[in-house]
Amino acid sequence: MRIRLVLAALMVSSPAFSQSVDIKIIKMEPDTMLFGEKKEGCKIGFSITNNSWGTIYRISVPLDATDDRGQGVDELLAASADNSKLFAWIPIAKGQTIVSEGSATFKESCKYISKITLSEPVEDYNCTIRMMPEEAHCSDVVTLSSGIDRLTTK
Repeated sequence: MRIRLVLAALMVSSPAFSQSVDIKIIKMEPDTMLFGEKKEGCKIGFSITNNSWGTIYRISVPLDATDDRGQGVDELLAASADNSKLFAWIPIAKGQTIVSEGSATFKESCKYISKITLSEPVEDYNCTIRMMPEEAHCSDVVTLSSGIDRLTTK
């Protein structure tokens, strides 16, 4: 009985417990790149679900891609999953999901991209969540998954 109380107290006191920002890749579509060579790129579409402390005002998660041969794929400018549209940030209320194009375009045809991962931890300046405790970090609550069968994220 005493062990259960201690475990329950530890789980409740953890700031990241049961908090999550779930990013799911939901589409990959060809995109003609306007810069440099006129070749086909791959634009990534995703959903962002907010199961964190409060409204997300800004989130930008850096992404990397790997092709079917295990080689890294270059991104167009900087690839990230974010909640921006044009030059404005779209708030995501707690419990809400948005679908976003973001700014994730890779310099490779979609048929060759086999894996997308977080390229680095999410920096706190790229993550503004209302009611987020000071000791919490966005990297601890962001998850990346794929809704596309042939695409992995691990």
